[in-house]
Amino acid sequence: MLYIKEVRNALELIPFRKKEKWGFSDNQKKIVIECNYDRAKVISNSLLLVGNNYEFRIGIIKCHQNNYTEPKFFEGISIYFSEGVAVMKSEGQYTFIDEYGNVLVDIKQNYDWIGEFKDGLALVKAKNVDKVKEKSFLDECQEENYVPSEDELMANIGLNEDTTKKGFVDLKGSEIIPCIYEDAHSFSENFAPVKINRKWGFINKVGKLIIPNIYEKAWGFKNGMAIVFNNSKYGLIDRTGNIILDCIYDDISVKTSTIRKFKFQNKYGLLNIETKIKSECIYEYIGYFREGVASFEMNGKYGFIDTNISEIIPPIYDQACEFSEDLATVYFKGNYFFINKSGEKIISLPNVVKNFSTYKGIYKGFTNGFAQIIRNNKVGFIQKDGTEKIPCIYDFAFDFDQGLACVEMNHKFGFINENGTLVIPCIYRSFAKDLSNIYYNNPEWEKNLLAVYKSNGRNEFGDLIGYIDKTGVEYWEN
Repeated sequence: MLYIKEVRNALELIPFRKKEKWGFSDNQKKIVIECNYDRAKVISNSLLLVGNNYEFRIGIIKCHQNNYTEPKFFEGISIYFSEGVAVMKSEGQYTFIDEYGNVLVDIKQNYDWIGEFKDGLALVKAKNVDKVKEKSFLDECQEENYVPSEDELMANIGLNEDTTKKGFVDLKGSEIIPCIYEDAHSFSENFAPVKINRKWGFINKVGKLIIPNIYEKAWGFKNGMAIVFNNSKYGLIDRTGNIILDCIYDDISVKTSTIRKFKFQNKYGLLNIETKIKSECIYEYIGYFREGVASFEMNGKYGFIDTNISEIIPPIYDQACEFSEDLATVYFKGNYFFINKSGEKIISLPNVVKNFSTYKGIYKGFTNGFAQIIRNNKVGFIQKDGTEKIPCIYDFAFDFDQGLACVEMNHKFGFINENGTLVIPCIYRSFAKDLSNIYYNNPEWEKNLLAVYKSNGRNEFGDLIGYIDKTGVEYWEN
């Protein structure tokens, strides 16, 4: 048992790197758990993760008051909690643990794998005890130059496929829905898609088939609706199996909790599943719904539509971004400006040399009271009254988050505060694991820490340099 008097819980610890090994320190960089591991991560106020990259094992260190246990090791490279439970594996045996690291149950049944808990149940796959054919029926026919009949194909197809079945277990590890299904997805809204005799239907939590297996593919319910697939086309059903949209569409996707987008002959339409209001497939593009409004394109021009499928701003703009903090950026007759939801011009913007639709040069909306502007190919920030609060001196910038904005100068990144003061100098190459995504996602502070990666970072731990806090303190030693 480790005993650290100064630290009350795991959240006060920071992953710390010494040369190539990781441990944990406090915020004064005092080592609390020695740097003996290939990785280190804070999971919760009760759990720490350590591990060895080469053995594909992770260790769980439990923290209670001032006591830290020696790590208990499991197979894998990370740990994920779903509904307060993580599924772990050690020496071929599965175990359920809670967010405090306590063992809930050791699974006695032997499974190939166990998925995450959804709606109180976890999907499981039984061990495969059947021998799999080395050659498929079609391979054998091809070797013998034999053309099988349709009946022979139906009788033999799939004989070389995985014969294992899937079912569901509860939090006690009891297999309450037996492994009898050819395939299955997790439960959502008390229903699970299952595959029986090559067709998909839906069961309830006692394993009763509620919606018959008549679909080629099926996905889980979201807000009372599920997407299904037949004859190479998508449709939509409700929880009773009633057809809401026939299987005639090239694609169906979820836009919001109440809005579904569908595609037919390269045009898009919308359905409000609450009001049952439906549009025709007349749009060339439909953006994200934000603040109850989405941009759309029709005949090469952009306008805005609300969740009642009503056009609130007609398609007159050459380009448009989504609304944010009640304003949206549009491009009209060679000029950029912000409009409100009545279509009124509120703030004029400088023209941008770079393409409007690219990740560099795009005018995004307001976030936390600030919006980016671009002048002479440099980025700054304005406030909602149009005042240029932070001058256009940066090569690139992300939106403000938790009082800080990441900015780029000379291919290096740092952070400014809302007064424009550079609080973390532009000396870091990447805050993204994958350099190809470096400009797409806002750097995310987690527990007031930010990960710093090598310039070619592609692996969560192997290319991780270390962590910095919001004052720029570096928690590593080379």
